[in-house]
Amino acid sequence: AEPEASPTPLEELPADVVMQMNAIQQQVIDLRGLHPTHDVPRALLSPEELRQRVIDDFLAEYTPEEIADDMIELVALGLVEPGFDLMAFYTDLLSEQIAGFYDQETGEMYVVKGEGFFGLERLTYSHEYTHVLQDQTYDIEDGLNFNDDACDLDTERCAAIQSLIEGDASLVELNWFYEHSTATDQEQIMEFYESYSGLILESAPPYIQKDFVFPYNFGLTFVQTLFDEGGWEAVDAAYRNVPVSTEQILHPERYPDDTPIPV
Repeated sequence: AEPEASPTPLEELPADVVMQMNAIQQQVIDLRGLHPTHDVPRALLSPEELRQRVIDDFLAEYTPEEIADDMIELVALGLVEPGFDLMAFYTDLLSEQIAGFYDQETGEMYVVKGEGFFGLERLTYSHEYTHVLQDQTYDIEDGLNFNDDACDLDTERCAAIQSLIEGDASLVELNWFYEHSTATDQEQIMEFYESYSGLILESAPPYIQKDFVFPYNFGLTFVQTLFDEGGWEAVDAAYRNVPVSTEQILHPERYPDDTPIPV
């Protein structure tokens, strides 16, 4: 079925790109075993529009006052140097090298125009479409209670849920790469990583670096552990009984029984 109308008409995407997207979506559905409840609108963004979108979304969830408060804590603990520009860092990092992303608040997939739709973009699409299936199946914001209000109250629980979500999508992305990427895809992806400097992330204090990649690296290990024990059924069961601490993510053997004790 054709996707629903989107803010930027889908016709602006070349027909061959739309065909590739639809093919990747079906491959991800088959790999992950989850089925969409409706088509996801796909909207085009220029790199400039993407950057502004990232800034707007970031500031909507993370106010300058909250950033200032966090800086006081991080500096006091010796985790960052005084004067580190946390806002600029996250803005640059989040808008760098993004080929596309799924917005769970709007339920739309955003595709960055001007970059083409090659190996890296195809790989990214497999990851982001997994988020579509997660959201339509489990309702990330309300069903999993993964939203701003809940996360302000329990940051540990939300860090664990984010790790489940990103680890799941990362495992699907890896499986897609092994099973469906073409030789050209693999060549282009390898070329990208060989030339990618990652200077923005590398320039960050070690704590910031590790915090940013935690849900992807440790989330993948956590989900892989579940998958090795019981396949995708075990991963799906984790959405019905979500992990509640980063300890459970770091030590999958402590999930689900070892829960935090309120202090």
